[in-house]
Amino acid sequence: MRLGGQPPLPRLGVVTNFFPSLTETFIYHEIAGLEDHGIGVRVYSVRRPPESDVAAPVRHLRRQTYYLLPLRWGELLRAHAGWLLRRPLRYLATLGLVLRGRHVRLKDRLRSAIHFAEGAVVAAAARHEAIGHLHAHYASHPATI
Repeated sequence: MRLGGQPPLPRLGVVTNFFPSLTETFIYHEIAGLEDHGIGVRVYSVRRPPESDVAAPVRHLRRQTYYLLPLRWGELLRAHAGWLLRRPLRYLATLGLVLRGRHVRLKDRLRSAIHFAEGAVVAAAARHEAIGHLHAHYASHPATI
């Protein structure tokens, strides 16, 4: 509980491709603003940018970011097994939707399957960390994940 008997503010998860990125400084400015207002933010990034591509004032954000790659096989298997056991119908329906999707090329279908695999890991981590909402700034693969 917060002061005054108010319920705690929700924790927010932000899904990105590279974080922190010099080309998307607005994201870490938004995160700083949210945290200044008492909202906890956890970043889930697909990739870790090279140290040389990260501005010195925000290098500390790398330590607070969950990176999907390199892939940790044990974590991937636990996440998928956990979701399959916890919500089997929803898990299988979502997998079917991903595999049936409106893909023209096999490459796109494979990419969607990879996003599904990554999504289960992010969802498991977010659930474990009591994240109330996941957000992606772009309607690209972070949003698909």
